[in-house]
Amino acid sequence: SVMVWISNSRGLVRRYKGLSEIPSSITLKADSYIAEAWAGDSVSASWDDRYFTGREEFDITKGSAVQVNIDCKIANTLVSVEYDEKVTQLLTDITMEVGHDKATGTRDGMLTFTQEKVDQQAKAYYMTNSRSKDLVYTLRGTLATNGSAFEYTGKLENVARATEYHLIVKHTDQEEEQIGGAWITIEVDETEIEVE
Repeated sequence: SVMVWISNSRGLVRRYKGLSEIPSSITLKADSYIAEAWAGDSVSASWDDRYFTGREEFDITKGSAVQVNIDCKIANTLVSVEYDEKVTQLLTDITMEVGHDKATGTRDGMLTFTQEKVDQQAKAYYMTNSRSKDLVYTLRGTLATNGSAFEYTGKLENVARATEYHLIVKHTDQEEEQIGGAWITIEVDETEIEVE
């Protein structure tokens, strides 16, 4: 699943698909080059599939040999979810749906954090692009006090690649934050990650 491209100011010079296609040495004319690599699966949303990219600039001079190492770092945006104990007492059948904002024209890319996924501390992997830089989330559940449905929607704007957004759902006692009969806040802990 690895692709490597080598280009110079005039365009693409070499292209390899899969590590088996890359020879042990490559002959290039003296010039300045950029080596780019892509690995993994670039899907809108997944629990397992991740995507990595890397880029390295290098120069070739006549009669010299250069070793080029391309560090491919994760290109996904990650999301995880956590509920505090008061929330799990207040709501039953809790789910958190997170995905691309459909207003951007994105057709897929929604994942649902069930209680099992939250207990497993699962991470969802999303690919963003110039049209879809926002992720939306919808918290759903049933109020334990009266059995009525509860729903709250929010948005993560301009999410960054190689960053995890940890959604922490909390219950507060502040009346000004009352939503649908329950006092719920969602905090977002944003952390840059290093995965190669």
